[in-house]
Amino acid sequence: MQLGEKIKTYRMQYELSQEDLAELLDTSRQTISSWENDKTYPGMLAVVSLSEIFQIPVETLIKEDVLEMKEILDNKAERIQRNKDRDMLNRMAALRTGAVFIGGVSAYPVYRYHGWVYALIPLLLLVMGLFTTIPIEHYLRKYKLKKYQDIVTFFDETYDR
Repeated sequence: MQLGEKIKTYRMQYELSQEDLAELLDTSRQTISSWENDKTYPGMLAVVSLSEIFQIPVETLIKEDVLEMKEILDNKAERIQRNKDRDMLNRMAALRTGAVFIGGVSAYPVYRYHGWVYALIPLLLLVMGLFTTIPIEHYLRKYKLKKYQDIVTFFDETYDR
């Protein structure tokens, strides 16, 4: 964050001690110190007061911080979406595997003992497993998962919820 450095720079430029600035802002010297050391972030009223004291626009004080915060939030949104996609890909793969296995294993016995009409149920399961491949392929393309190692890496990432 850049704001702490800017507060310190402008404070020194105006030849103010931390106590002097704290008195102007009606706060404590420790609060000013924690702002300058990026331990805490001043509230909006304090930022507006700082801009008035230093005679600079608020944007000059916080622009880099706002851009950095926006980037952090964008990255978090991307991670959340990636985690949701990972969960959906897991579910689709499990559904496909189950449908193909059950359909494949049960097709002949159902046909043999119940006739061709009931054999449509396992065949529908096989078709469902086949069509489940379409959204799975969509996710594989979206995240460029071409090799087995890419898929393993994709699923080994830690969840940041």
